[in-house]
Amino acid sequence: MNGRSYGRCGSDTGATVVEAALALPIVLFFVMGMLDLGLGELRNSQVTSAARDGTRTGIIAWVGADAGTYSGGTCPAPSPTPPVVSASFTSICGSVVKRMAGAPISSVSVTCFVGATSTVRPCTKGVIVEGIDMVRVTATAIYTPVTPIGRTFMGSQKTITATARMVIQ
Repeated sequence: MNGRSYGRCGSDTGATVVEAALALPIVLFFVMGMLDLGLGELRNSQVTSAARDGTRTGIIAWVGADAGTYSGGTCPAPSPTPPVVSASFTSICGSVVKRMAGAPISSVSVTCFVGATSTVRPCTKGVIVEGIDMVRVTATAIYTPVTPIGRTFMGSQKTITATARMVIQ
């Protein structure tokens, strides 16, 4: 033996770069997945709150609230000619769209019910019993994941529908 030691030569800097190259994609995968999951949950919360806000408006302005449809864009203006749109529906739609804070909403619908039953009733005076009958607002939005990882696990689009139902005052 000649007294030499055959250990490693140099430093571990190359190993650190290799470890970072292996770990970074995994960390980014989880971060992007959490980003999409968080944005999807935000949209879900927005749609739920928007339906509630529309229902709060609907328990006050309920007369003719079921006369109107919304399928994107700006809320329809009140119109007595076909397609008929009531001022109540326009108010409810405006509350829903406002709560979405610029995020797109696909549709808004309003229905009145006999008490807590599933029997639909027209939202008209003389038919609705205030304090007993209920109004329901349904809001629908589409969430599109922003990252490839989100699209892989959630699909290219996810439809989010929320309903809120309250007693007419």
